[in-house]
Amino acid sequence: DVEGIAHHLQDNKDAVHDMDEKGRTALMWLASDYTSAKHRSGEQFEYLSGKIVAICHVLLDAGADPFQADFYGMTALHWASASGWAQLSAVLLAQDEEMEQNMANLRDLQNGSTPLIIAAANGHNEVVGVLLARNAQKNQRENTKAGWTPLMYSAYNGHYLVCETLLHAGAKHDMKDKSNGRTACHLAVSQGKTKAVEIMLGYEACDMQATDATGATPYSIATKIGFKEVARVLRDGQVKSIQKKHEEWMKRTEL
Repeated sequence: DVEGIAHHLQDNKDAVHDMDEKGRTALMWLASDYTSAKHRSGEQFEYLSGKIVAICHVLLDAGADPFQADFYGMTALHWASASGWAQLSAVLLAQDEEMEQNMANLRDLQNGSTPLIIAAANGHNEVVGVLLARNAQKNQRENTKAGWTPLMYSAYNGHYLVCETLLHAGAKHDMKDKSNGRTACHLAVSQGKTKAVEIMLGYEACDMQATDATGATPYSIATKIGFKEVARVLRDGQVKSIQKKHEEWMKRTEL
C-alpha cells in the first residue's frame, strides 16, 4: 500500500530509520522480497516490480539511506540483487549518480560478495546487466578460500544467460578457484550444466587443456562423473576449434 506507507511516514518521520535485530531497515526488507520475485512472472511480475519501485521512492523521499548496510554488510542493493529486482536495483544505483560511493562494488561482511556476484549466483540476468552498466567489476573475487568470480558462480549453477552476459562484457574465463584450481568451465562441467558449457565454448571460454589441482581437465571430469551429453558437447567443441584454427592457418598461407 504505497499511500498507506506514505501517510504512516508523514505521521512517524523517524520510522524510515528503524532497524530490526539484524540491522535491517524498511528499504532493505523491501529489496529482500525474494518470494514475490521468484514466484511471479509476466504482467503480474511487472506490476509488482512497479509497486516496489514506487514504495522505494516513498522511502527515499522520507530520508531512507540507500548506502546503509545491515549487520552483515548487506545494503538494499545487495538484497535487490539477491531477489532479482532489476528496476529497483536501477533506482538504488541512481542514488549514487556520480558513482562516488562505488555502490555497485560494495562488499558484504560475510564473504566479501558484491551485488554482481550475488546476482550472478542467483541467475538474475537483468540485474547483472543493470550492474554492469554501472561499472560493476565483472572479475571481482569473493573474499573466501575459493575466491569465486561472478562467472564461476553462474557457470556452476548453470545460469547460462548470465554466463553469456558476463562473457560478452569481457569477463575472464581463465581465472581459477584458488582452492582447487578449477575454471568456470570445470565448474559447469562438474555440475552437468550442458547449456552453460555450450555458451562458454561459443565464446572460446572453455579451455579443454586447462587442468585443476588434481590434473583433471573439463573433459576428464565429464567422463569420470558420467555426464555423457556434456562430454559430447566438449568433443564437438574441440573439433570445431581445430577446424577453425585450420581455416585460419589456410587463410594465412594463401596470403
